[in-house]
Amino acid sequence: MGTRSITVFEDEDGEEVARLYRQMDGYPEGHGLEMAQFFEGNQIVNGYGMSGEDIFNYNGMGDVAAQLVAQLKTFHWPLMAGGTRNKILPSGKVGKVTNLMPDATQPKEYGHPRVGEFYLVGAGTTGMGEEYIYTVFPFEMPDGTTIPFIKIEDTHQKTPLFEGSPTELITKYG
Repeated sequence: MGTRSITVFEDEDGEEVARLYRQMDGYPEGHGLEMAQFFEGNQIVNGYGMSGEDIFNYNGMGDVAAQLVAQLKTFHWPLMAGGTRNKILPSGKVGKVTNLMPDATQPKEYGHPRVGEFYLVGAGTTGMGEEYIYTVFPFEMPDGTTIPFIKIEDTHQKTPLFEGSPTELITKYG
């Protein structure tokens, strides 16, 4: 059974703009670290120029959520053969098919989105067996830039585990 989590994306007014359910690897050293590594060094902007300097930034919190979902659904371990199984083919006959499974011994790579693991769910959704709830929200830094901040709560202990910048999360859990 996987470590499930929910990630809530909030705008500058604390209103929920998106909610993501992760079925496995939802612990801070997994999901938290993956988010922090993706967010680190990028800013949240309001509009972007055509010069390309904003290409790795986020145009508001809706864009933060959309880009993270795209990252999580398309950046994964390559597949390897994992044995065979019987399957009813379109012809109605039974044939052998090769099971494919992630090869975690290889570096992750970009590819076609894969079925499962990450799901967008309705606002306010809970009760999905989540062990952690992440909240991603905009935070204005002293230099005036705005970055995604991450808060992590443990649903069993009902305690906050972390709140800070992507760099701080990487330092703590990386």
